[in-house]
Amino acid sequence: MARPRALGRALAIATLLLWTYLICATYVMKLIPLYGGFTEPRAHLWELYSWYVHRGAERGALLSSVCLTPAWWIDAMTAVTVVLAVAACATLAHAYMYSASQSGETCTPP
Repeated sequence: MARPRALGRALAIATLLLWTYLICATYVMKLIPLYGGFTEPRAHLWELYSWYVHRGAERGALLSSVCLTPAWWIDAMTAVTVVLAVAACATLAHAYMYSASQSGETCTPP
């Protein structure tokens, strides 16, 4: 990815975005609904939003009974994971975009 600068940078940023989406979607759209009692066979965005908003007490009770920690701790750690993943993605993408263009060298992560 270091040889063709523009293509390498675009590929690196696309990879960052893909893995950031993957970790966020895994927690928010797959694991918590799976263990929290989401009963639909396919998860659509509006149904998940409605489930998170309107069935929070049921979700919390199921998560607390299945997991070793309370539901609020799972929600807090999921929020921390999502925020840190997005922050790391933004920081690394910014570094990829501007470090190579300012120094004129090949693009390498910080």
